[in-house]
Amino acid sequence: VGTPYSPWEPRSLERQYPGRLHRCDIGRHASRSGLAQNGAVTRSEIRCAVPFRALVSILVLVLSAGLAACDRTGDDGSGDRSSSGSGDSPGTPPAAGDADGPDGREPDSGDAPDPEQTERERQRALRKRAAGYVADLDLREKAGQVIVAGFDGTRAPLSLVTEEHIGGVIVMGYNVDSVAQVRDVNQRLRRAADRPWPLLIGVDQEGGPITRIGAPATEFPSYQAIGAAQDPRLATRVARASGAELRGMGFTAVFAPDADVTIGPQDPTIGTRSAGSDPDQVSETVAGSVQGYRQAGLVAVPKHFPGHGSVRADSHQQLPVQPADMDTLAERDLAPFRAAVAAGVPAVMTGHLDIRAVDPGVPSSLSEKVTDGLLRDELGFDGVVVTDGLHMGALTDRYGPEQIAVRALRAGADVLLLPADPIAMRDGIVHAVRSGELAEERLDQAATRMIAMQLDQAAEFGAGGARSGQSERSTGDEGEDGAGEGDRDEGDRQGGDHRQDQGSPDRRVVPAARPGSSQSVAYDAALAGLTVLDDDACGEALVTDLVSVSGGERRDQDLFTQAATRAGLRVVGSGVGATTVRLLESGESGSGDVVVALDSPYGLASSEARSSRIALFGRTPASFRALADVLAGEATGTGQLPVELDGVPAGTGCQVD
Repeated sequence: VGTPYSPWEPRSLERQYPGRLHRCDIGRHASRSGLAQNGAVTRSEIRCAVPFRALVSILVLVLSAGLAACDRTGDDGSGDRSSSGSGDSPGTPPAAGDADGPDGREPDSGDAPDPEQTERERQRALRKRAAGYVADLDLREKAGQVIVAGFDGTRAPLSLVTEEHIGGVIVMGYNVDSVAQVRDVNQRLRRAADRPWPLLIGVDQEGGPITRIGAPATEFPSYQAIGAAQDPRLATRVARASGAELRGMGFTAVFAPDADVTIGPQDPTIGTRSAGSDPDQVSETVAGSVQGYRQAGLVAVPKHFPGHGSVRADSHQQLPVQPADMDTLAERDLAPFRAAVAAGVPAVMTGHLDIRAVDPGVPSSLSEKVTDGLLRDELGFDGVVVTDGLHMGALTDRYGPEQIAVRALRAGADVLLLPADPIAMRDGIVHAVRSGELAEERLDQAATRMIAMQLDQAAEFGAGGARSGQSERSTGDEGEDGAGEGDRDEGDRQGGDHRQDQGSPDRRVVPAARPGSSQSVAYDAALAGLTVLDDDACGEALVTDLVSVSGGERRDQDLFTQAATRAGLRVVGSGVGATTVRLLESGESGSGDVVVALDSPYGLASSEARSSRIALFGRTPASFRALADVLAGEATGTGQLPVELDGVPAGTGCQVD
């Protein structure tokens, strides 16, 4: 509007005027404002402050347009087009020269609503609404809103919500007695949150070894099974089914999927939580999962940025060192997170890692260069940044609760997850603001992002997780596959393209599902991921009618026996004519007619099998059903090895015609 701008550093201006700036695209504004001159702006997007004179000019233009419209309108205000200067009667087709539009112009495709622009405007409105709520909170309440706390026992920690004003709660395995008990805890917490926005109620439910809520909820194989299937549509389907069951239990967020790229047996922490070692394949799987959780009505939080699968230490015990250079990080570790951001993920979890190429010696969750530099500036992420658990040794060995909180918030984190003492951390934030160590504007920004994300989830799916205007069906007679899987065909059509631009997500959602209603999805995932390492064993019966089983845990053998019996096999202790099936724990090797790795597949490389070696990537009921069907020759496992074994290349598996 004719007002000159001067180049400035956008992030410092945002901190000075939190919540008062608007996001603008460089292509549309920077060239006219002079911000892109001389390299002053290098981001894909900038923050633009609208000057007072510009607002006055716009107001004058709007008023002038309104007066002109009044002149063209009849005395009764109807604005009948028959009185316009065109002379055309209401139903008369336009002249030939006007055939393309009412004003003689060709239809402009740009006049149609831009989904991305619409979504950006919707998110701005949510942020503005959230900022209004934050403005009404006192300092102690604001500090509580950025904390997602754990709790002891199996009863709802109502005081965390009603007295301490904590922003969210995470349910861990030790908080679970039963599905019914979890649903009751979540309902009580939700009702106790007497505020205009919902409480965040989250859970780690990745599948495989990270499953906090077991049967009767559907148990899914490890994420590496989904990677072995090499089918992003299956990843969407699994996340949608799992998420629909979680929403039926009252959860609003899931700390999944795991977006780490594993480096193989040298990775002691992530293992089969990763979809594999190929960045492209992991990226497609992660993007598919993000879309599935969205369709289920949950906030997905991929982790552990900028990548925990390529370090050789466990951040639960110590600070792992990532020695890779920036090119390697960008090509390998950052790729799945870039895909998640492109898919419109609302939140990302940062890990506790020493990224030597970016900020040596500083845990990445406490590093501004990692959070603001890599995640926000390089990847263009504008959502909520959640830390990994703040009770972990990588941080607590070095810092106290207040130091951890202040450093994380100053680095750009918005949500502080699972501190060892949430009340002490909350009070530490208050003290830091009052002492000037932490700017209150930064706390306001974090609380605003957190609340806006929850408002978004509630607006789409209802405060309890159901879509607005849609009933929350968590029990009933939905059939074996339940409400969530009942919409499979429609959901799969929605899940066709996972490469969506950030801010334009598909917001259609399936109904909530009752626990245990997605068994067929779990079976399909297990069978699609089951990987046979020997070509001559594909599609053939691998055992006789008599089988004996050894290895694994007692539960594994019981599940195998049940599945084998269902497949028409007879399990015996041992004997002549019985085919031996050897079950392997992680890292274990063994011998038998058939050798099956239940978790990580690396032990298969040094195992001896007379018939076949199989990577199962799971020890769930559905996994053993898939295994039994493959052994009996009733089904073919179509997984492709997602990691390299010693002497066995990645991609090995039964080929699908």
